[in-house]
Amino acid sequence: MTSYFIDTVILTFIIITSPVNLNAFEENFSIKTNDLSLISEEENLLPQIEPCMIDCMATDLTSTRLEKLTPSSIEDIDIEEASQIEVEPITEIPTPAKVVQPKLLTDFPDLGGILDFSNHRNISNTCFILTNPKSGTHLLTYSIMKITGRPVRGRLPLWHFLYDPSCFEPENIMNYPLDFTKPTIYIGHEYFTLMKISKDKNKLIFINRDYKENLLSQIITSKNLFPAQNYQEILEDLFKEEITQEGPVFKEFLYRLQVFDKWNPSCRCLVEFQDLVKHPECFIPKVMEFIEDTSEYQNFIENYDSFKKELLTQYRFRDNGTGSESNLKFFRQFISKETLHEVDDYISTTYPVLWEQYLQKFQEQD
Repeated sequence: MTSYFIDTVILTFIIITSPVNLNAFEENFSIKTNDLSLISEEENLLPQIEPCMIDCMATDLTSTRLEKLTPSSIEDIDIEEASQIEVEPITEIPTPAKVVQPKLLTDFPDLGGILDFSNHRNISNTCFILTNPKSGTHLLTYSIMKITGRPVRGRLPLWHFLYDPSCFEPENIMNYPLDFTKPTIYIGHEYFTLMKISKDKNKLIFINRDYKENLLSQIITSKNLFPAQNYQEILEDLFKEEITQEGPVFKEFLYRLQVFDKWNPSCRCLVEFQDLVKHPECFIPKVMEFIEDTSEYQNFIENYDSFKKELLTQYRFRDNGTGSESNLKFFRQFISKETLHEVDDYISTTYPVLWEQYLQKFQEQD
């Protein structure tokens, strides 16, 4: 009995003196759970595909930190049950202990760019840029920033970044002067955060890159198959399997494309990757009109090659990195014509609407 009492006292002492105050920690949180209801079932997006969050990148573009939503982090969650949980609205941004914010939120008219996705119906008059990885995200981002001075931030779902002090700063590795009186533009790959917001009251820009080049680039990068010419047989098998077996990278490519396709046509803007790479005169006027910005851009167009070199140097990309004309049809050289035709046939047959609207232009030629 005495031993039991002593053990109880010791355990109680450890809990009380623990450096983690669980009650205070919980009280500081405005959000108690991930709002998994953002994955919209009512929208019935891509009914042929199960919602796939594998390898979705929730990216804080201000730092190099990447947080992945992986199967191990969601496999034990009952999505149907979690979607019914009421999420408390954000009334203030708490300041946890031991975190020093680089600037006060009051320095930014938009409270540091944080969007409250727990009240998705209240999000309106906001411009989003949805992209696939390896599709010219930074080229478009910094083109807009350099011309307009608008702050561009990664979308900030509160459960990922509420306590990350760097999230309040917009991405600006080029140190362009920014005008915070202009509306923030939000950019990222996280299609699932866009599924429930109004597609009539918000604007969406999407970058459309040749799906074969885009998927091959992602596979090579994720599998670290450098240099690619040394892994042609492996790469061809992975590429064919990714599409015909509908792997996670291909599914997410389709999901992003379908999100754009379901958007109100008057509130969406399609930017072609090849224009980003070598035809600024084609995409810049269209984007500027779409975001309703009257900044002068002719000088930027005339000096676009110099802008790309500066940006690519800052990001230390390879010679065939985003923005280089060599990568418009670079990776397909490692894949046989037979496989390239086979994946074209698969997509055109399985997803005829998306194929006709967005992908047929990339069909392999004999």
